[in-house]
Amino acid sequence: MELLLVLALLAVAVAVAAPSLSRFFRTRALDSEARRMLSLTRYAQSRAVSEGVPMVMWLKPDAGTYGVVAESSYTATDDKAVEYQVDASLQLELPTVSLVGATPWKITAEIAGDQPAIRFTPDGYAAETSPVWIALKLADDTDIVWLALDENHIRYALQTSQPLANQ
Repeated sequence: MELLLVLALLAVAVAVAAPSLSRFFRTRALDSEARRMLSLTRYAQSRAVSEGVPMVMWLKPDAGTYGVVAESSYTATDDKAVEYQVDASLQLELPTVSLVGATPWKITAEIAGDQPAIRFTPDGYAAETSPVWIALKLADDTDIVWLALDENHIRYALQTSQPLANQ
């Protein structure tokens, strides 16, 4: 009898905790992906400065992929290029091209298509044509994290509220 009572209490506890645990793991995936994207911006910026070659962080929201590659007009191949797949429960959102500006670099259009891409110059700055924010959100739009460019165009940082530049 006691064993049945304990099992019933455990079943109730699991039933109550399951939705919270589900949300915890989904937001953990969002946090992990946002930190990986932030790290990738720092990696691209560091490579641009240390190698003296512009780096492009391309983003393809439709395919759910993003990565970093050296600008091909400077190097024929990039052995250090990386590509990542966004978790299936997450979505990438970019500002419209009109908010970013026309991209004068052919490589950015070749890699990212019509989507904006972050271009780090050899002096460490993000190019003026780089998006001022990238939104990473859960598929059900409950939680959003923005990767936002600072006002000096030096680095990106994570924010939990929409950046002021394009509200």
